[in-house]
Amino acid sequence: MIAFPRLKMSKFRFSAKNNEGSTFMLRSESEDKKLIQTMLCESRTRLQSILDNEPECVKLVSIDGILLEMNQAGLAMVEAKCLEEVMGKFVIDLIHPEDRAAFQEFHQLVSEGKTGKLQFRILGLGGGLRWMETHSLPWRNFYGDIVGVLSITRNLTESKQIEQALMESEERYRQLVELCPNGIFIECEGKFVFVNRAAANIFGAANEAALIGKPILDFVHPDYREIVLELLRQIREEKKEAPLLEEKLLQLNGTVIDVEIAAIPFNYEGKPAAQVVIRDISERQAALRDRKRAEEQLRYYAFYDPLTGLPNRALFLEQLEKLIDVQQKDTGVEAKYSIANFPSPSPQFAVLFLDLNRFQIVKYSLGHQLADELIIATAKRLQTCLRSTDFVALVGLDEFAIILSPLSEKQEAIDIANCIYQTLQLPFKLDGREVYVTASIGIALSAIGYDRPEDFLQAADTAMHTCKRIKQAPYAVFEPEWHVGALKLLELETDLRQAIQRRDLQVYYQPIVSLKSGRISGFEALVRWEHPTRGFVPPSEFIPLAEETGLIGEIDRFVLREACRQMGFWQRAFLAEVPLTLSVNLSGFQLSQLALVEQIDQVLGETGIQRSTLKLEITESKLSGNMVSEKTMLDRLKKLGIQLAIDDFGTGYSSLARLHQLPIDTLKIDRSFVTNLGVDSESLEIVRTIITLAHSLEMDAIAEGVETPQQLAQLQALQCEYGQGYFFSKPIASETAWALLNRFHLP
Repeated sequence: MIAFPRLKMSKFRFSAKNNEGSTFMLRSESEDKKLIQTMLCESRTRLQSILDNEPECVKLVSIDGILLEMNQAGLAMVEAKCLEEVMGKFVIDLIHPEDRAAFQEFHQLVSEGKTGKLQFRILGLGGGLRWMETHSLPWRNFYGDIVGVLSITRNLTESKQIEQALMESEERYRQLVELCPNGIFIECEGKFVFVNRAAANIFGAANEAALIGKPILDFVHPDYREIVLELLRQIREEKKEAPLLEEKLLQLNGTVIDVEIAAIPFNYEGKPAAQVVIRDISERQAALRDRKRAEEQLRYYAFYDPLTGLPNRALFLEQLEKLIDVQQKDTGVEAKYSIANFPSPSPQFAVLFLDLNRFQIVKYSLGHQLADELIIATAKRLQTCLRSTDFVALVGLDEFAIILSPLSEKQEAIDIANCIYQTLQLPFKLDGREVYVTASIGIALSAIGYDRPEDFLQAADTAMHTCKRIKQAPYAVFEPEWHVGALKLLELETDLRQAIQRRDLQVYYQPIVSLKSGRISGFEALVRWEHPTRGFVPPSEFIPLAEETGLIGEIDRFVLREACRQMGFWQRAFLAEVPLTLSVNLSGFQLSQLALVEQIDQVLGETGIQRSTLKLEITESKLSGNMVSEKTMLDRLKKLGIQLAIDDFGTGYSSLARLHQLPIDTLKIDRSFVTNLGVDSESLEIVRTIITLAHSLEMDAIAEGVETPQQLAQLQALQCEYGQGYFFSKPIASETAWALLNRFHLP
């Protein structure tokens, strides 16, 4: 509280007369003290009320820096709830550490009798930082001695923040101007008063200072001086913005350059001025050429495949749309032609959709670089079968679309499709390797009369997938009713995914019989699917779909695990000199997976099956042709202690040299040759050759598709070791196989 000096009073009573002669008596000393205290209290209350309502901070500090008094505004500034929180503390503790020295010096000067003001920062009790400006004067007692410092302090935080923001804004503006690639300068009274680095470069100056104070017109080409003078007049007097215009300027060395300029009115130190943005466009023509090349390059990337240089899907559809428009103008928009009516009076066309069947295997086994080379080589081969008027595009990873136009008849499209198929049958030589691929081709004729290019492409795609599933011809011509089939196929894919997730697939077992003893030597595990509403779905229907969609990998892993679990049980139940073997199909997709060996090793460990009795069957046509990669993978599989077999032997591309180098134990003769035994001599010789080849390479031979006693007798005469087919048993459930083993177990 503010201290007031005490008044010393006499302790005697005395009397006096007033002007009228009346006598009055003074009060006693105690009464006088009480009256004075009352007056002081009222005065202090009024003073405290005034101080508490003062919006600025008022404080009283002792000479040694101890806070004695502070009003409510001051308490709020230092984040104190009441005076007791700060009274008696050193004021210096509330000052920001960086400002304490200046505050101490200022406090000392005021304590010595001077007055002044100071700006500093305080730290509130709650950690808040505020800027303050204080006006201070010495506080004297009744005797005139300086006993403290009285200060009135104003909160400058908001103004400081505004000032800081303004400084930061100006700094950002300065940096933007300095870093701006365009030249910026300010003209005032016909002279340069500010120039950024870019403007100095444009004018050919060594630095910005070289231009300051120089007349603007010294750098304006004579042909443009009148224009510039009028422009500056309008900016200064009419406050008009100058539109973007081109003119010629002179550099310091006299070189003439073309520039673009734009200017706005500007106030420079209270004087009318112009702020000008300038850009050198001397190389405009070169820039325009660069821009044109850039636009062409963007169009190229938008409509062409950078790998092959072929048009992409977008350009293909654009080209096809133009062709449809031409045909509709010639024939009438409402005209529709059936395939049977083809050809028609107007020029016709066909859309081909081509897919490489074994591309994924090649990519995973040989790597992306050789896969890219395969796509490039395929694109080149396609061109050899096409005419100059035809249009080919790469519309997917390994998918090509072709427009054949014009066509006079349907057979033309078929002949070109056959040419493409036969051309792609030839081996590709990639990095010293021979790689084989096949193609499935879908054909959509313009006679189906669709209006949208997307519909034609979808129709050809549908035909291609039909060809892929049927596998009886290199091509398929689209029929409109196939769209229904495509939708059903999509539904089937969805159901198959759900069946895999719910483990609705089942493993059936077909016996493999020793043709010498007539006993069961093992089983081949085959996947079967009993659909809840469709019933039995043939493997020939859903296995190609699984291969297309990549689901075959999950199916293979399921069959391997389930079959090994079952075979482990049978092997333990039928202990014999020769244990049961288990054959499991391995897709080409699985063969290319890096983690295959680890996955199989884990299954063998979990199920306890004898490793030597597991035989993995790899379809001959699924081998990619990458000898090094495949041999490495097969060698790793052999190290697990398992056997390897080539399935459907005689239908693929295996050569004797490759077969000799691969760690194969068994050749399985394709059922197509076994079926024709006794029908044609060619099949008999093929079967004889395969068996002889297997024996010469110390391999076993298994004949698939044995259905008649005559076939069995011929195979026995050819000394084929094993047979498999409906003559012995169709694929059966595990329960039926168990009963069969109980009746015909191994000797």
